Amino acid sequence: MDFTKLRSKVRAIVLSCTGFIVFLIILRFFFDFLVVNRNNFLISFIYSITDLLISPFKGLILIQLQIPSSNVVNFDALFSIVFYIVIGIAASEVITAFLYEKLQDVIINFIDGIFKFIEFFILLRIILNVFRYASAQTVPGIMASIMNVTNWTSGILPDIPVPGLGFIDLSALCILVVIVIIDVFSEKFLYYMFESIEKKEKPNNNISTQISKSSPESKTIIQSKPPINQNIYINLTNPNTKTETQKSAKVIPVILPINKSDNIKKKEVTLKPGNKDNK
Repeated sequence: MDFTKLRSKVRAIVLSCTGFIVFLIILRFFFDFLVVNRNNFLISFIYSITDLLISPFKGLILIQLQIPSSNVVNFDALFSIVFYIVIGIAASEVITAFLYEKLQDVIINFIDGIFKFIEFFILLRIILNVFRYASAQTVPGIMASIMNVTNWTSGILPDIPVPGLGFIDLSALCILVVIVIIDVFSEKFLYYMFESIEKKEKPNNNISTQISKSSPESKTIIQSKPPINQNIYINLTNPNTKTETQKSAKVIPVILPINKSDNIKKKEVTLKPGNKDNK
């Protein structure tokens, strides 16, 4: 199974669904701004779908924007666009984290996806505290759950008030920075740890061991490198053709003096023309 192609297909499906949702909300934003006729069937259908998508963010951001006309700026729609884009990207990373051949890649990508969700929720809390006057208990929809889950990030440092808006949650901001740093270093640490484990488990094919059996008590391990392939060229003369020097050479039997206990061995010596011993 080709996991690379499978991850690409799954990521494309998730991001395509996210893009379709974002496209509908963008249409809703422009419809509200241009004050289109909602009696049209297509526009009414888009409004009915986007009402469900924007409902968790209704009344989330309290900003009074004065426009010299009847146009309406739907900040809830703008916030929902950013929310669905980030959620879609994070969801694609978490889902595709399980589509790896090696277990170490699954673990690393899954942990990275979890960190991304935590960072996004803390960032949402900071944004809500900046642009909203009301308390966290009155936050509509799913945002109330996110605010309650991230309550542990507040109360460490004093808040900084923002004139005309809410306040900057300095505690949540500092914790967000710390979590981002932990996310980066944890990913590098996991890669280093799994690589070191692979190196220890991987057999060393470049070095072979030979055990010397000279004595039963001691064994010597000799490390040797693999033989290097070399091309050896040998020039051989044709035995049927003889040079002039070979033709004029004479073979004379010579008896060499040896020990008395040994048998007499006979050796043939070839003498060539021009040799001083050839008489």
